[in-house]
Amino acid sequence: MLARPRKNSPARSLCLAALVLGLTAALPVCAAAETLQVSFTVEPYTSLELTESSIAFAPVPPGSSVEQTVQAIVKANVTWELRISGTQSATGPDGSGVMFCSRIYTYDFLGVWGELGTIAQRVYVNQPPTDDQGVVVDIPLRFEADFNDPPGTYQTQIQLTLVPII
Repeated sequence: MLARPRKNSPARSLCLAALVLGLTAALPVCAAAETLQVSFTVEPYTSLELTESSIAFAPVPPGSSVEQTVQAIVKANVTWELRISGTQSATGPDGSGVMFCSRIYTYDFLGVWGELGTIAQRVYVNQPPTDDQGVVVDIPLRFEADFNDPPGTYQTQIQLTLVPII
């Protein structure tokens, strides 16, 4: 007597699996695609770095002047301008606060020596954005000694401000 294969035999399951796989491979595969909208914001960026944190003008007699150039590195992804300001107060030789009559000037964007004061002088205006290395800018300064200041070494501060033009 011949034995009939059972309905759920392992050989039958393997044959059926091979047949299903063969048919599935022969069917065309349809890919689906979607588009994603991506939004991002690049913020305005400016950076100002002085190449020196302090300077000392050469000694000068009253009625004379001396000049020195300060350098700064500007980095910006927007149009920018550079301003500089100062005060008429200083620290005297003994460390006390004093008002001085001598003057510090900067060479402004118009090509004129302007006195540093609380109103900022514009040194560079309407400058284009820089690359990631930035640009080195020169800031010419002039010190004019006055007869009303007694001999001594004085210290004051000036402030440079990088302004984004947006």
